[in-house]
Amino acid sequence: MPGTLIARRCFLAGLGLSAGGLALGFFPAESLADPRSATTARPRTRAPEVEAASPALNPNVYVQVGLDGLVTIVCHRSEMGQGIRSSLPALIADELGADMAQVRILQADGDPKYGDQNTDGSNSIRGIYEDMRRAGATPRMMLLAAAARRWRVDPASCEARDHRVAHAASGRSLGFGELAAEAGRLPIPRPEAVQLRPRAALQRVGGPLPLIDGPAYVTGTAVFGADVTLPGMLTAVIARPPVVGGRVATYDPSAALAIAGVRKVVELPAPKPPYGFQPLGGIAVLADNTWAAMRGRAALTITWEPPHGADAKIAIKVADEIDGTACLGAPLELEEPDDGEVVVPKSQVELTPEMPPSDGVCAAFVTLSRAQTVPLTPTGGGSLHPDSRVEATTSRTVSFSSVP
Repeated sequence: MPGTLIARRCFLAGLGLSAGGLALGFFPAESLADPRSATTARPRTRAPEVEAASPALNPNVYVQVGLDGLVTIVCHRSEMGQGIRSSLPALIADELGADMAQVRILQADGDPKYGDQNTDGSNSIRGIYEDMRRAGATPRMMLLAAAARRWRVDPASCEARDHRVAHAASGRSLGFGELAAEAGRLPIPRPEAVQLRPRAALQRVGGPLPLIDGPAYVTGTAVFGADVTLPGMLTAVIARPPVVGGRVATYDPSAALAIAGVRKVVELPAPKPPYGFQPLGGIAVLADNTWAAMRGRAALTITWEPPHGADAKIAIKVADEIDGTACLGAPLELEEPDDGEVVVPKSQVELTPEMPPSDGVCAAFVTLSRAQTVPLTPTGGGSLHPDSRVEATTSRTVSFSSVP
C-alpha cells in the first residue's frame, strides 16, 4: 500500500512525546512578527496612580526604586524552570542601569494590572521585549531628570550606570536612592517619549545569565505548585478520555467511592470543537491524599464515547505538500521501516479538497489540538474558598486572581 513517510522526530515532536521533552509554540502566520494578538493587554509602562501612592520612584507596576536604593522588579510571567525570573528582571535592570546585587525580584500574583500574564510558546521575551525595556527606561529617564535638575545640567549629559547617576564632565554622581523621592515627584514620560538605550549599551542582553532560582532547585528549597498545602485540602486526579474529543458515555463511581479516603467523583464538562486550549474533560476523583485518589480513579468503570465527524480530527501539516486530517477514532497503524521513518498509509489520511495528494516522500508535523508543555514542575495547584471567593495557587502557565 502506498504511504506518506513521516519522519519519526517530526511525528513525536508534534505529539509532544520526544525524548528531549520538546515543546512547540505555534502562532498563526499573520502574528509571527509580534506574537501578541490585537486584543492582548500589553504591559502598562506608565501608571501615574501607582506613583501617586508611592513615597519613592514607582512609575509603573514593574519597577520601584526605594529611598534606600533597593530596586524591586516584579516578574509578571510564570516561572516553570525556563528562567523567566532571571531574564525579564535582568532586561529591565539593564535598561534601568541597576546593579543586580541591589535588585529584589518579586513574583507577581495574577492581576489584570500586569496585562497579559500568559506564559507559553517562548513568547515572553519575543512578545514584550520592548515593553519591558520601556518599563526599565521610564524610571531611568526620571532619575536622569532629577539629577540634572539638582546639578543644573542637561539630562543628556548624565548617565545611569551601576545604580548611580553620573555627570562625567563634573565628576559628580548620586545613588539611585538619593534621587528616588525627587524623581518620583516628576511627571512620568509617556511611552512614546521614552528613549531606550542603544543595543550595544545593554550589558547583559545576549550573554549568559545566572539562573536566579537555580540554587533553590538543586538544594530542594524551591516551592513548586504541587507543594502547596491548604487546610482541609483534597487531592484530585482525572481519568481522561483515551482520544481528544472523547466523551463519557456512562460511568459507575460506586467502586471508587468505596475506597477509604475518596470523598467525591465528579464528571467534567466535555470540550467542544474547536478544542484549542479547553480542558479535555473526563472524570475527577477527589480524595484525602494522592494514593487514595489514584486508587479511586483506577476503580472507576467508564464507557467512553468516541468523537464523531469533525470532532475526531487532528491536523496533519505536511511541508508544503498536503494539508490533511487523520482520524483519531481508531488508532493509527504505524509501521517502522529500517530507516527510522514512520509510515502513515494514505488510506488513513483524509485530504482537504484544496490540496491534492502527493506521491513523493515528505516530512510532516502532527499537531494535537491540546497544548503540550514541559515545565520542570508537574501540573498541580490548590485553591481556597473564603467568603465565596476563590484564591488559586497553581504551576500552570496562566496566573489566576481572586474572582467572585
